Amino acid sequence: MKCKSGTERVLYPAALLLWVALAFMALPISQAQDKPADKPRTDLQTLVDGNTEFAFDLFARLAEKKGNVVFSPYSISNALGMTYAGARRETAEQMAKVLHFNVGQERLHPAFGELIADLQKEDKGRPYHLHVANSLWGQAGYPFADRFLQLTRKEYGAGLKEVDFAVDPEQARKTINHWVEERTKDKIKELLLPGDVSPNTRLVLTNAIYFKATWKIPFSKTATKEGIFEVAADKKALAPMMHHPRGLFRYFEGDDFQWLELPYKGDRLAMVLLLPRKKGQLAELEKTLKPAAAQKAIEKLHYCAGPVTLPRFKVTLRISLAKDLKEMGMPLAFTNADFSGIASSRLAISDVIHKAYVDVDEAGTEAAAATAVLLKDGKVRSFSFRADHPFLFLIRDTQTNSVLFQGRVTDPRLQ
Repeated sequence: MKCKSGTERVLYPAALLLWVALAFMALPISQAQDKPADKPRTDLQTLVDGNTEFAFDLFARLAEKKGNVVFSPYSISNALGMTYAGARRETAEQMAKVLHFNVGQERLHPAFGELIADLQKEDKGRPYHLHVANSLWGQAGYPFADRFLQLTRKEYGAGLKEVDFAVDPEQARKTINHWVEERTKDKIKELLLPGDVSPNTRLVLTNAIYFKATWKIPFSKTATKEGIFEVAADKKALAPMMHHPRGLFRYFEGDDFQWLELPYKGDRLAMVLLLPRKKGQLAELEKTLKPAAAQKAIEKLHYCAGPVTLPRFKVTLRISLAKDLKEMGMPLAFTNADFSGIASSRLAISDVIHKAYVDVDEAGTEAAAATAVLLKDGKVRSFSFRADHPFLFLIRDTQTNSVLFQGRVTDPRLQ
């Protein structure tokens, strides 16, 4: 196939989809392609493939929301992987199916450990920053299972830090947020908002990831000009458009889309961009794109020379994933859960909160993300009681059940 010249203008959601889903997680896949075909698949390869399946499943749901989207599926899979270590019976089965954990507990967590070590290794000549950190935040004095603590410490590097949710949940929230901020170079602030942590919280599992890299072929700042970005058929906006007059990049084009890979220094990491040929077809493309098709397209990338135009952009998104994860097929983790591998007392997930940030400019890319899985005492149900409409009341003696006073309030302003 011949390379065609032209200006590629890349839409935000498509760029973020493939960068997040593939840049962080396709590294072991690409390495695996260099291995002889007759060798059996490793647990690490199976883990990465499963994480990518989950990434595309989750993106299909997030893409239904309006506006820009950015998330780190790696961070979410990592945090829920630690949580899964304590899941048992049907709770574990549902989590494994939704998260595409396709190897058993005894093999999954060492594979995560291998992946974390590979991403974390400090090569002296490494021209980019990529750091992953995990931690457990547990109620002081709570009887967490030693086996769970040992596993998460060994495979995820997640030590247990004691806080007091029961007495001072607000201070515990601030402590966790500070840890996240430090490990994301202050790019992820206020992961947990007031009210996310309550006196009923018993454990919060956190993952933080930070990435910063420069382009192998930087965009010239002097070439950046204001240009029209077509947000929708009836809506256009001016945006700073970066421009390569004629770069040599790996490229592939199909009937309906164009793929472009922009490598970072060192060539290990790259941003992959997917652009619909016809404007207004991104939503249709998002619905039909699957991991296998994306992998085949990436395998077809080959070097071509041509101009590239890309908007400079910065996106931040904070989302609660509880509703999505329930609807994807793991409701038991949130109600009637079995996390007996974490503690003998009944626990259930109260929320999974994720926040991500990405900044793309002429020099390169800076990105960060964090995920918090909050587990509450499953024996105590939470509720919200807001008496902002007429109500009845009674005052009773709890020993004899005698009703001492009874009444109704229809307007609290009246005496």
